[in-house]
Amino acid sequence: MVARPQSETARRMHALTLASVAVATLLGALARLAHVFAVDFPLNDGGLFCTMTQDLLASRLAWPWYTSYNGLRLPFVYPPLPFYFAAVVSLLTKAPPVDVLRLLPALFSILTIPAVYLLSWWVLRSRTQSLYATIAYALLPRSFLWLIMGGGLTRAPGLLFAILTLYCALEMFTKRLRRTVLWVILFGGLTVLCHPEAAWFTSFSAVLLWVLYGRDRETLKLSLAAGAGVLLVTAPWWGVAISRHGVSTLLAAFATGGQNWLAWFPLLTLSFAEETFVDLLTTIGLLGAFLSLARRKWFLPAWAVLIVLLDPRSAGTYAVIPLAMLAGLALDSMILPAIDKAAAAAACARLPASDAIRPESDQPPGGAPGFISRIMLGALLFYALFSALSVRLVRSRVLDVLSPDDREAMAWVRQSTPPDARFLVITAPIVWSADCVSEWFPTLTERVSVATVQGHEWMPDSGFRKQLTRYVGLQECAASDARCVENWARLHAAQDAYVYVRVRQVKADSGVTRPVLMAVRESLAASQSYRLVYDGPGATVFESLLGVY
Repeated sequence: MVARPQSETARRMHALTLASVAVATLLGALARLAHVFAVDFPLNDGGLFCTMTQDLLASRLAWPWYTSYNGLRLPFVYPPLPFYFAAVVSLLTKAPPVDVLRLLPALFSILTIPAVYLLSWWVLRSRTQSLYATIAYALLPRSFLWLIMGGGLTRAPGLLFAILTLYCALEMFTKRLRRTVLWVILFGGLTVLCHPEAAWFTSFSAVLLWVLYGRDRETLKLSLAAGAGVLLVTAPWWGVAISRHGVSTLLAAFATGGQNWLAWFPLLTLSFAEETFVDLLTTIGLLGAFLSLARRKWFLPAWAVLIVLLDPRSAGTYAVIPLAMLAGLALDSMILPAIDKAAAAAACARLPASDAIRPESDQPPGGAPGFISRIMLGALLFYALFSALSVRLVRSRVLDVLSPDDREAMAWVRQSTPPDARFLVITAPIVWSADCVSEWFPTLTERVSVATVQGHEWMPDSGFRKQLTRYVGLQECAASDARCVENWARLHAAQDAYVYVRVRQVKADSGVTRPVLMAVRESLAASQSYRLVYDGPGATVFESLLGVY
């Protein structure tokens, strides 16, 4: 046979690689869109961003000074690019912003999958390992859990552009080409204009890349030029924001991340990837970390540790990238070769002694090296896909969504209460960031929610911390009584506020749907200080009489 020309072989390999990345992307798209299309409303959060998009549309795409969200005149200083994305899509498709927030974050999250392959190839320098890493990333729940929500409108494009920035930076450090500086500036600027945490993640990751792959005067000059360029292209945002609201507003937002020790728990227990059943891919990634350290390849383990140290609140979202690469490394260099070797040894053990030295090509097909490992890969892929598709069953509170009953109750509030009415919204969630009712309430009712936290990130003078304390105090009343609500209302000068108590509907083992009522609801109904004005399947609303008695 005549050997194929190298160019044709290279073309075939290139086509096979593209097809493999496409398959990984399709699997990741299935895992993401299955959760999005299972409901008819944005998952979890996004109310603040929906209102900001509406504000942008109302101003005909002119950048507003304030957002109308929650009636608090919150500074409109959030990096604005995602809201322009949503507003333009809304204009072009005639879809309301709430529908755009349901789909657009998932589409950006899907685009991160091929971006991870590009970065993986530069780091691992192996097509096979990079493909394994891409599939692992595509199906690890934490790679999309917080990106496909309504609030993923900023997180998802921020992560996408962050990955592309690091890919271009790595190319700049290794090839030392001046033209790559422009790509770093472009994607770095887009990252900054999308999400503050993504910008922070990109910054310290780029520094680590320079330490490990640069460390000379030439790459330092290129890095400084890229950094200056990013500052220049993002100046229309931070320059206008500072001129309008002062630098304290921006500093307040960057100070809200904090060092919460609870944020470290899933990281220390290796559960941050939030696999549904068994942390299998995480364990494989840990083996990859040991292998990488044994080979004196420091970047991926150091990167994962740095993410945990410098950004614990969102570390899971970013740490899955090096975790997936380490899993790809372990599969290709450790686990699959070990399985192949064991399969070959077992095949030889079954042969007669006279045939034990038979060449490998003459061995029976059933014991051929690679057969068992391919079965293992198929089983691992099935598990990872099943885990990704099942994540909403296990993380239902994180991927909570406003039900039609919730929206019906909020529609009643909008239609039946005074425009200047204020509300105490009691939902008793796990954490404020997973409280979809409190965030969407101001958007859908056009009324003020006194304790809602969202938006206060941009309030100076510790406004976020103060509001978070108020919110936690109110939610603690869910398991208490009306006196708890009265005391909270008096403490925060909200005696005239209505009380909105969410009613959750759950299915019993028999399949019958039943309401889960909070203790405070019955106490409020019996109180002389509040009057029941609405009692529906989604919520119970009480009017305050504290100003009457």
